[in-house]
Amino acid sequence: MKTYSKVTALLLVTIMLMTFAAPVANAKQGNIPPGQLKKITRFNDVDNTLEWARLAIDRMHARGVIKGYPGDVFKPKSNVTHLEAIIMSLRVMGWEEEVKNTKINDDIKKIKLSWNDAYYYVALAVKKGLVKPEELKNFNPNAPAKRYEIARYIVRALDLEDEAEEHMGEKLAFKDAAAIPKDVTGYVYVMLDLELMKGDDNNKFKPNEPITRAEMAVMLNRLDGSLESEDKSELVGTIKKIDIDNLAITLQNSFGTKTYNMLKNTPVYVDGKYKSLKDLKVEDKVELVLDADKYAVFIQVIEKAESVTTTTEGLIVDVDATKKSVTLFSYGKHKEGFVGTLKLSNIEGKHYELETKRGRYVLVGDIDDLEDYVDEKIVVFGEISDDESIYMRGLLIDVEDVYPLKSKYITTFYIDGKTNITIDGEKAGFFNLTEGDYAKVKAEDKMALEIKAATPEEPKKIVVSADGLVAGVNQKSISLVTYIQDLDEGFIGILRENDIEGNHYELETNQGTFVLKGNVKGLKDYIGEKIVVKGELTDEISIFMRGYIIDVEAFYLLRNRDFVVFDVDDSTKITIDGEKAKLSEIEIGDYAEIHADADNIAAEIKAYSHANRIKEWEKEIKNTRDGKLTGKVVSVEVGSKCQLVLQNDDGKFTLLFDKDVKLKGLKSLSHIKKGMQLELAIKDGKIIEIAAVD
Repeated sequence: MKTYSKVTALLLVTIMLMTFAAPVANAKQGNIPPGQLKKITRFNDVDNTLEWARLAIDRMHARGVIKGYPGDVFKPKSNVTHLEAIIMSLRVMGWEEEVKNTKINDDIKKIKLSWNDAYYYVALAVKKGLVKPEELKNFNPNAPAKRYEIARYIVRALDLEDEAEEHMGEKLAFKDAAAIPKDVTGYVYVMLDLELMKGDDNNKFKPNEPITRAEMAVMLNRLDGSLESEDKSELVGTIKKIDIDNLAITLQNSFGTKTYNMLKNTPVYVDGKYKSLKDLKVEDKVELVLDADKYAVFIQVIEKAESVTTTTEGLIVDVDATKKSVTLFSYGKHKEGFVGTLKLSNIEGKHYELETKRGRYVLVGDIDDLEDYVDEKIVVFGEISDDESIYMRGLLIDVEDVYPLKSKYITTFYIDGKTNITIDGEKAGFFNLTEGDYAKVKAEDKMALEIKAATPEEPKKIVVSADGLVAGVNQKSISLVTYIQDLDEGFIGILRENDIEGNHYELETNQGTFVLKGNVKGLKDYIGEKIVVKGELTDEISIFMRGYIIDVEAFYLLRNRDFVVFDVDDSTKITIDGEKAKLSEIEIGDYAEIHADADNIAAEIKAYSHANRIKEWEKEIKNTRDGKLTGKVVSVEVGSKCQLVLQNDDGKFTLLFDKDVKLKGLKSLSHIKKGMQLELAIKDGKIIEIAAVD
């Protein structure tokens, strides 16, 4: 049973009355942790314009006080009806369990209600005093509840009506005081007398305006925060451990220490703002809301832990693009080591190999216990041996020590747009970090503020061949970056930010300008820099009209240390797309395969023109650039974007309308509806004619 103090309740009722002024787990499956399969409703009509109410909406929904509608809709701007108001009030007071045990009298049966359970709610509201028996005759359940009516329901629920009755004859100073019903004046007066309630900037109370569902959520959330209950206090405590991978959180409070399962999309609020699980910190004081299966479906930080800045050093053993995190092996004092997956090979004799981001190594020396770690990622410490490898599978590492990647040896840090990253003293990006680099991470809790990484020195190897994107060409040499291994997925250029027809990123290359979409988070840190983009061209038409769209998978800051450089002389055989060519004809962004001799002089360069690849790609999508296209309408926008999405057996096509588009069988573009069968005439990627197909 919930309890409250009258002063606190009065304060909260006052705040509630004035909110109109605010613009202001399923079972485990395999290795899937609890909460990965279960989902939380995210209302698609609660956007940034409702930031002032978002926390309250999520919390009240999680607590079951306010329900949503089918299709993940909350209807925040809809008015709250009388029936909804009393149901929400009963729920927030913790009385809903009494509903089914409440008797329905004849007066309640006379009310026209749309569902049977509603009669029990009305009966309980009468029993608890929210609605007086004599008020039932004029009770209109579906009419919007006015603000003064909402105030009366809640004050009655809090049993504060006596204080209101004593001041029903008072004169209030609002300009619209005459609009406040006389039998409600006392409720408002009590709030004013305690200096807990004010009017708007024009000294108006607006008592007869309805209240929206968003405003109601804020009001009830504040009220709920003042009510004390034993079951809820158990769910307020200090975080002692957070395991995001396994979706578990451990709290400590006066009831003891307990671990709760979370969901992967459990909403988290810090300082009243919507955040994610990774924003939670050990020693934060939080409140959890659990669902019927005891999963945490809402988390609110009510007191932040003191921020602690630490510096950690170690080998980088994992760079996770999905989580935007970097993990260090920080056990011991080792500054050089090898990180990779252990493999058992029988090629040219049974032996162990370590597959790393920088190549393959053959392991010798202290390897007796390695069989326990086959196919696992490990850290190996040892020296490169000068001995010749009989296996011809890579350089030899004389192993001194081996460690598995257990939690006690590693530390994970998260990265955001503010993290400053350098490698060997040069500015770098997240994707430039590589397993095996040695790094020093300065962090506030688990958020990396600064990462200083250093590339390990490797024995000088004679590079006899390489393939990758051409990063530089001059009269006597050619440079490649080798981390792009597919000639259709690499682009090199200068990153620009553009607000023409909408803010977006563009890549200026030798082959033209491209619009970047997809994994573009963090790109703003590299505006004006030369970068390498890994991604594919899409057949989607750019609404920005600035070039083709690249669906970005990853991006890398281009640095000199990443280049593989070959000398070129008169003996070098050079071809572009199989045709004899000159070195000067190769462009930055082309793809090249290079074979060199022991003196690093390129014997043969096989280049593949980026410009020609784009032309071939254009031929493949020519049916969406010129010609006819028939299909069903998926969506249409006739406002700022003016685009149509059409689908047929060949796929989905996004196209722009020409400003002089002609219509056949249609009165206007606004008559185009989802599911309609259309035939389009297209020129230069734009729709020049639309015909309705019977």
